Amino acid sequence: MPNHLIRVRHGTSEGNFVREQFKSGKDGDLEFMLNQFRERPGSDWRLVPEGVEQAKAAGEWIVREVMEKYELPDLDLHRYLYSPHIRTTETAGHLDLPGAQWRKNNMLTERSWGQLENLTGDQEHEELYPENYRWMLQDPLHWTPPGGESIVQVANVKVQGVLDTLHRDHDEKGVDFAVLSTHGEWMWADLFRLHYMFSADWLTAKKDPSQKIHNCQVFHSTRLDPATGEQEPYFRWFRSVNPYRGEVEGRWRKISRPLLTNAQMIAMAQRVPRLDTHQ
Repeated sequence: MPNHLIRVRHGTSEGNFVREQFKSGKDGDLEFMLNQFRERPGSDWRLVPEGVEQAKAAGEWIVREVMEKYELPDLDLHRYLYSPHIRTTETAGHLDLPGAQWRKNNMLTERSWGQLENLTGDQEHEELYPENYRWMLQDPLHWTPPGGESIVQVANVKVQGVLDTLHRDHDEKGVDFAVLSTHGEWMWADLFRLHYMFSADWLTAKKDPSQKIHNCQVFHSTRLDPATGEQEPYFRWFRSVNPYRGEVEGRWRKISRPLLTNAQMIAMAQRVPRLDTHQ
């Protein structure tokens, strides 16, 4: 794999803005906004002005903290991939990375929300699709929106597809640095796949406010030990930062693939109580 992999969630979009207005109950012409929101496909949502500023801050951080710090000047060994949705396309441009030549990659598109895409939030979801809403609460990792995709499907198909592309680009063309302009749910699927997470660990992370993937959150994975510079065959270190929110360094975490003994496998299964089949 390349030495460095950067993933950036798009800046605040029109869809984010409308949903936030409904969630907060703020005054405004909500009916007018809702009509526009319903009529426009999610793939065509633009960035709001704040989203543009978020993207610029993320781009400055990538240049300063990765490209310059790790001395990555050779543009021939860089790869820039973007989801073709308008909000990710616009975000990629406003990152303003020097010399970037962006390539469309359909595997970076947002998780499909199917019939939920133009709803304003959980309340409408529960009213219109009560059984599906209960499934979401019960098993959010494997839950599928009506006509949409689950996180596991995104991880196994879309994320894996991008990783396969980057693996070939490194082996065949020497690519050592890649930037992806993508979406929040794609990045949650990326964490599940690339960090070899168990379902329980993913659910814990999803509920942890400190691990929220904000607009223009930046994920940085690397094969190079941040302390020694020693290179590993695979991504071994990871950090998550949001430059627009004032984060700079980010806490490095080591990625390890768990290898379990027989006893540990049984202990893991025993975390889940058996059904009471005796009356």
